[in-house]
Formats: sequence, structure tokens, C-alpha cells
Amino acid sequence: MENVLSLIQKANDDVELAKAILKKENLHDQCGYSLAQAVEKLLKGLILIHDQQYPREKQGHNLVMLFDMADRLGLTYLAEFDDLIRLEVYGAASRYDYTAAEERVRLPDFLERVEKLQSTTRNQMLKKLRNRR
Repeated sequence: MENVLSLIQKANDDVELAKAILKKENLHDQCGYSLAQAVEKLLKGLILIHDQQYPREKQGHNLVMLFDMADRLGLTYLAEFDDLIRLEVYGAASRYDYTAAEERVRLPDFLERVEKLQSTTRNQMLKKLRNRR
């Protein structure tokens, strides 16, 4: 389960980076990318902690697919966070193009949502890890 702990820490790093660059308008896409990465890593950690494997390659970066996998695992509390799928426009698959103005989201609001997801999922994963020991 070392990989789960690594994903939790890397998601934390992504959130901290997003906070650091949030106010810089010229780094809007990088901030969105960091938030999308945090969500992706948290979902992957949840999938792993439930003894499943997430998809590799391009599909492993797809937030819609990762949310669907988590839902199939019975993690219904994540439905509260399905608006975070909108961060997909900043995700790994689109990192080489600037996000069009009409696709941009209000990142301060999404930062708060990602932090809430982070707190909720981190607690769930750590609890499950403790129960395995």
C-alpha cells in the first residue's frame, strides 16, 4: 500500500502547488492542471485501496472514467464531487493546449472543492490502511 501513501502525498503536493500559483493569471492552466492531477491521484488511491487497478495509459488520466470506477466500487459519497470532472479540460490529455476561455472554470471555487475531496478521501484511505495492519 506504499503506492497509496505516495498518491496521497503527491495529491497534497499538487494542491499546494495550485495554491501557490492560483493568483497568477498567466498560470491559470498550470493551476487547473495541478488541481486535475490532485483529483486524479486521489481517485487512483481510492481505487487501489479497494484492491482494484485503475486503467493505465491515456484512460488512466480520464477523470470521468476514474469517477465511474469509484462509483462502481460503491463509493457513493463521491457523487458530491462529480463537478470536479470539469477539471478534465486541464488534465494530462490536454496539457499541451491552452484552455479556451469558454471552458475555463473558476479555480478558487474548484480549489475549495478539491481540498474537501482531499480531506474526505485521505481520511477514508488512511482509515482503511490502519484497518489492514
